[in-house]
Amino acid sequence: MVPRKQAGHMTCTRPQAKRQILLAMRASSTHDLTEFEVMLAELGPLIDKVWRHCEDKGTRSRTVTLKVKFADFELISRSRTLAGAIGSQREFKAVSAELLRALFPLKKAVRLLGVSISGFSVREIERSEQIALL
Repeated sequence: MVPRKQAGHMTCTRPQAKRQILLAMRASSTHDLTEFEVMLAELGPLIDKVWRHCEDKGTRSRTVTLKVKFADFELISRSRTLAGAIGSQREFKAVSAELLRALFPLKKAVRLLGVSISGFSVREIERSEQIALL
C-alpha cells in the first residue's frame, strides 16, 4: 500500500503488527558548519521536537537516523538500530551525537542537518511502558 503523509511523520497503511512510522526534523544553516559542537547544538532543538512528539504520543523507537547535506549538496545518512526502544531523550541525543561524531574529521562543510527516528512497534511501546512502571 502507499504510505500517507500525516503531520510530521509517515504512516504505512499496510496491515501488520508493526507500525511503520518515521518522525523527522531538519534544519538548514545560514552558514556552513564545520565544528562538531556547533553541529550538535544545531541538532539539539530538532531532537527536542522529535522527542516531544514521542512523549505526546506515548511512542518509542529503535532506530535513529542522521541526515547530513554538505555545502556541495551531497546528501548522506547514517543510522543505528538499538536492541530495544530508545528509553529517554538523553539516549536519543547520545545516539545522534555518536552518529555525528563518526563523520569527523569532515572533508567539507555541512549545510543541513536532520534527525529522525523510526522502527516503532506496538510490542516495543508496550514493553517500554511496562519497564517504566516497574
